Amino acid sequence: FFRGPHAMQPVRHTMSRFLARRAFQRTFATPALQKGATPPAPAVPVQIQGRPFLPCNENPNLPKVLSGAKDGFPAVYEPHVSPTEQFTVQEWADACRAVMDAELHKCGAILFRGLPISNPEEFGVWMRGLGWRTMGEKEALKCMFARSMSSKNVNSMVRTASDDPAEYTIEPHSEYHTVGFPAKIFLWCEQPAEQGGEWPCTDIRAVYSNLRPEVVEKFERLGVNYQVHYPCRANAHYNNWEDNISPDKEFVETYLADQGYQWKWGGDN
Repeated sequence: FFRGPHAMQPVRHTMSRFLARRAFQRTFATPALQKGATPPAPAVPVQIQGRPFLPCNENPNLPKVLSGAKDGFPAVYEPHVSPTEQFTVQEWADACRAVMDAELHKCGAILFRGLPISNPEEFGVWMRGLGWRTMGEKEALKCMFARSMSSKNVNSMVRTASDDPAEYTIEPHSEYHTVGFPAKIFLWCEQPAEQGGEWPCTDIRAVYSNLRPEVVEKFERLGVNYQVHYPCRANAHYNNWEDNISPDKEFVETYLADQGYQWKWGGDN
């Protein structure tokens, strides 16, 4: 989404024109969403097997290229009215919440297209407008430490999805690798990548149904144990414990203990 330069006009004049335009264009009582087309397979094949920076990329069981979306996953919804700006971001949030209440538990993932959200601040307004309880900023930050990747806050409601180097591949994953497991995750694309940037969405329920019974039994019996290796800043290519948690070792140890993590320091710090 891109926004043009702000008009250099007196605020009162600009606002009055805006309100008049809204009153003229508003022909629907509430915003409406309609089902959209299933996203097609990427026009340029996206390599999976042998992909650089992808863990276990030589596994012969991996597909050679990324497939397209299957019908109904993710579900796609887009505005049924135009222009979308005749309604507020809050009103669009209400419409999206109604769709999610009715459909999300069935389809597992929803792609909303064409919403009038043009900056992180409006995305934050939309998030608040959904009406779900969210973590406070300080509480959420506690869950952002000690992860295998790094990101940063944009505002009190929005955080970058990942600050990994562009050449890195973030494989499909669930958010089990950090404390404070989220009930829902929302991602918004501010500016599409000129090249690459594909975001595969995985139906974990389908993955589960395709696992061999003995694998499922082992997971259910033993659970999952994640291990993260943090080099020190001096030896790191990009991620390190000083920047991901704190440069204060005493704070790092207290935080890890409070969150129930186990840890040990390496000989090279």
